[in-house]
Amino acid sequence: SALQAQREGITLRRDVAKAGWNEGDRVHVRYTLTIDHDMEYVVLQASRIAAAQPAVQHSGYSVVNGVGCYRAVHDTGNAYFFDALPRGTYVIEEDWLLDRPGDYQLGTARLQCVYAPAFQAHTQGETIHVTERKHNTTHQ
Repeated sequence: SALQAQREGITLRRDVAKAGWNEGDRVHVRYTLTIDHDMEYVVLQASRIAAAQPAVQHSGYSVVNGVGCYRAVHDTGNAYFFDALPRGTYVIEEDWLLDRPGDYQLGTARLQCVYAPAFQAHTQGETIHVTERKHNTTHQ
């Protein structure tokens, strides 16, 4: 699915590259941030469904399209903190591991300037159905 929202010169798009959602699958998620002017102290709050564990489970500093950011891994999602985001487009990618079946609410992802909260964008939420993996069992 691809959901996008724009406000005040910021665009945020979340793409989930998955045709079907099955227990045990790895799901690739891409966030595309487009900023139309230089900004400082920007945070992306990216939620996960309750059945998804982050493939990378440690927080740390990384570089995204030549710009440094700190990734904080939380139970319900990841937060990406940027000291500065020059005008341009940035792509953040993460993988989820689906660990149980059921229906789950994927909340919004929000991109916001910390000291000028009017500069923000967010995606819509959506419902995700994770299908139980069929286990082959052999009884002897």
